[in-house]
Amino acid sequence: MVSVSPFIVGHRRCEFQPWSGFRHLVYPSQLAPVDSKTDLMLEDGAELELLHNNRTSEYFYLFGLRRCIQRRPADFGDVILVTQYRRFLSDRQLGPSSRNVPWACVVTPQQAEALDPTALVPQRSRETGWYVARPLAFKGGLIAQTAWHHPVEDYLRFVASAVDTGVLAPAQVPALLGPDMPFVPTPSVSMVPTEFFVSSMLRLETCARHFLAHGWREYEGPQRRIIGFCLERLHSCLVLAEVERLGLDVAQIAGIQTVVNDQGDIIQPSV
Repeated sequence: MVSVSPFIVGHRRCEFQPWSGFRHLVYPSQLAPVDSKTDLMLEDGAELELLHNNRTSEYFYLFGLRRCIQRRPADFGDVILVTQYRRFLSDRQLGPSSRNVPWACVVTPQQAEALDPTALVPQRSRETGWYVARPLAFKGGLIAQTAWHHPVEDYLRFVASAVDTGVLAPAQVPALLGPDMPFVPTPSVSMVPTEFFVSSMLRLETCARHFLAHGWREYEGPQRRIIGFCLERLHSCLVLAEVERLGLDVAQIAGIQTVVNDQGDIIQPSV
């Protein structure tokens, strides 16, 4: 069995009473007051300001966690388990499917609080150290789904940054842009070996910084987090590539996205 370090990420506090042992990732400048028993304090740093959560979503906190792990590796377990302030994985359908996000189910805060935290990590994942959301298939592939929701030209620039920085090999690009590329939704909500967490966050941050310097454009509204949307897609690619390299059956280490939602089955965008 693996030893697990569980965390909650998000620009807001959990929308329910967190499970025992889970710690919020917080920066000194955010989410005051801080609770030393339930929070892991990340170090504010000027080098991370360009990657603020207004641009990169939860990766702002995950990049900080990576620094923490590298500074104090003995403080962390074999695997890193990440949930969001309103999103986690489950090995079973805990509530109705969302009408607007059909691959996720919704539960109330009360249902989330009542869940035994050991149910968040199935036996197979405790053995392998891997737990990810069920991959999706989109008509036209990931590139078509991205073009439907985001400025596709920015995504293509981001993919170019991934190649330029060596995060992706040129040979990986055709599959990434092809009609059959699967997608792990919200790949940051997962459990992965600590070593892979560190290496993948290093690669993702390297790509994000290159993109900021080569082609990034600032937007208003939801698209202001275009870097985060691009990171999500590249992160999915890295996860699936590693799972394949290890010879794991993704169906055996995949769970259902579950969103804490007290307003019915329509999931509103995070604000």
